[in-house]
Amino acid sequence: MSNSTEGAATGRQNQDLTEAVAAVCALMASADEVVQTCERKSISAALLTDAAFADLNAETVDDLMSDFIALLRDQGANAKPKLSQRIMLYYGDERRSHALMRLAGRIMVADHDTNEAEAKEFQRICRILNLDPEFVR
Repeated sequence: MSNSTEGAATGRQNQDLTEAVAAVCALMASADEVVQTCERKSISAALLTDAAFADLNAETVDDLMSDFIALLRDQGANAKPKLSQRIMLYYGDERRSHALMRLAGRIMVADHDTNEAEAKEFQRICRILNLDPEFVR
């Protein structure tokens, strides 16, 4: 594989992961209909500390997450399948699916109060990735 082909493949992989991360963040942060500052801080910290996200640009993730949150506000439940498709790319990818769920868990507990809507969204994302919510926690 030539360097330009390898670079294009890596770029596409980073774009796919960026979209999946932003989708998880948007779905979890907006699950209770209020995106809090503590959730955004938790996301930023996760992007800096989790090796699975080392190649991602945090600003790009944040911008895309904001777009996805706006999509959820505008389209409601109709937007969820679009975002879920981005997450489904990591079905069977143990390393990245677990990293996505660690991120979802961090967002869920960022405000130190997990509500039913957040717990349901966490479980839904686990099902998308074929992970046991009890194992992930």
